[in-house]
Amino acid sequence: MKTLEAFYLKYLWQIFGVRWRQHVTNSEILSHASVGPLAEQITRRCTAAFGHIAQLADNVPAHLALCCQVDASLGHLPSKHWNRHPGRPRYRWLDLVWQDS
Repeated sequence: MKTLEAFYLKYLWQIFGVRWRQHVTNSEILSHASVGPLAEQITRRCTAAFGHIAQLADNVPAHLALCCQVDASLGHLPSKHWNRHPGRPRYRWLDLVWQDS
């Protein structure tokens, strides 16, 4: 999150044409842009998306995926016969990304 926030502020500085020698703080840049910190924006939009998806019909794939994710985060398995293969995963997500490139 810190890296994303730094990226966000870097480009706000570029948009407003502020140089590092001008001794302007990040909070001044955010108030000049009339936006809050990026973490708050992301949280607000995720909450809004959650609310929209939760109101969808029960047979919509997005609603089904949300229910499955919520159940999994609470520790409920999708069915009695569902289980993970024993041992460590063969690949991590990053391993698959590097193999494709």
